[in-house]
Amino acid sequence: MTRLVTDRRATGGLARQFASFGLVGAFGFAVDATLFLLLSGHFRWPIATARGSSALCAITATWALNRQLTFARRKSPRRSTEFLRYVLVQIGGLVVNLGVFAFALWVAPPLRSTPIVALALGAAAALLFNFASARTLAFRGSEGS
Repeated sequence: MTRLVTDRRATGGLARQFASFGLVGAFGFAVDATLFLLLSGHFRWPIATARGSSALCAITATWALNRQLTFARRKSPRRSTEFLRYVLVQIGGLVVNLGVFAFALWVAPPLRSTPIVALALGAAAALLFNFASARTLAFRGSEGS
């Protein structure tokens, strides 16, 4: 009986972490999109510069929020190392996203007429990759630290 209660708590905790991670990610998307549109449209920055800046701001914002909310019990005392690991996780997620997107279009040519499906598949794969990687690689401090 004790194991069943423990398993339910662990599963509930993991589900809450995943939901929190998704909400923080949605906020990060809003930061990214808003800054990109502001920098590229209003300030007329070159697209690549605006995109790089907005992405870095979004990554920083999501790291800070995930550190305080999603993985508060797992955060590392070495913030700079943790942040670098988080950036690498995000880069890995981008590679997964683009790889799944391209693979879906390659194996299912009809998706080329509705690429939003391939985009959604890439985003879903990246979300799962980013969550698992952030949980095990970026925020790998001991519980309660």
